[in-house]
Amino acid sequence: MDISLFLLGPFLARLGHDRVVALTSRKARALLAYLATEGGRPHYREALSGLLWPDYPDRAARNSLRQAVHNLRRAIGDDVAPTPLLLVSRDTIRVNPDARLFLDVAVLERSTAIGPQRPSGCTPPTDCEALRSAVMLYRGPFLEGLSVDDCPAFEEWLLLRREQLDRQMLLALRALATYYEGRSAYDEALLFARRAIELEPWQEEVHRQAMRILALAGRRGEAIAQYRRCRDLVVSDLGVEPGPETMALYERIRDGTLVGGSPPPPLQAHRAEGLLLDPVAAEDRAPSLVVAREGELAALGGFCRRFSPERGGSSWSRARRGAARRPSWRRSPGRRWLRGVTSLSR
Repeated sequence: MDISLFLLGPFLARLGHDRVVALTSRKARALLAYLATEGGRPHYREALSGLLWPDYPDRAARNSLRQAVHNLRRAIGDDVAPTPLLLVSRDTIRVNPDARLFLDVAVLERSTAIGPQRPSGCTPPTDCEALRSAVMLYRGPFLEGLSVDDCPAFEEWLLLRREQLDRQMLLALRALATYYEGRSAYDEALLFARRAIELEPWQEEVHRQAMRILALAGRRGEAIAQYRRCRDLVVSDLGVEPGPETMALYERIRDGTLVGGSPPPPLQAHRAEGLLLDPVAAEDRAPSLVVAREGELAALGGFCRRFSPERGGSSWSRARRGAARRPSWRRSPGRRWLRGVTSLSR
């Protein structure tokens, strides 16, 4: 039976089209999510038991893992499936590369895998539509709400993967905003730019993109208001003034010298610190099959290859060199999620 795992947001697993998999155990959800997102290789039982039952004696940890796998296989129908999702041996457990699995994480990772840069302006509309589909899968931070407090190694993995996937989501949003800005589709461009601001409100690059789009759309007052919101945020939360690029763009908007007709600034393509965004690494981390998505995934592969969030001159990078205040995860009216400097500067 087909199984769909939606991990970009709260954990959700479905069998077929509408049957929700009921996994009441946090560690069962954590185990399935870990095996799926790290599905390119077998995992030794000893490593899995140490990951999720670190304080148990060895035998008790192995027994707990065995029971969790048994319950998990029953919940997803693996015990009767002709092609099970999990391949379980005496020593290892892994995701079956032949299983009919849809994984939202794999779609997002493939869509933003960095490769050779493509010339500006040559992105086909079909690539853009495929990337939009990937972005729509994002419901919130990776495994939002799932915490296994007695498993520090799993919690460390979870935070790192959450950071990686949020950076890749930002990559996708900025690429889409740039795509539509370059075609003077300013309403569409602004939609993705504002989502990028919600995700990374301390990155001046995303504020500049929204300012530029608003100004080019003839909404000069809103562009200036966007700059003021950006400045208020970085001054109050990070204790720094906006960078010279942001100030220069604001002055051009204020003076009415920003005009349309020129392509948007390119986004720099490089490996971001602490991330693995190359296609080989993405392939290693995700199952090789995403059900009924082969054509879409092929289209997804190219669009974001030349895009990566630029780092130079951003507020948070300047704040790392001297700011004492380090806001962490928090919620705020009008924003679904915000991330502070703590997670960005690990």
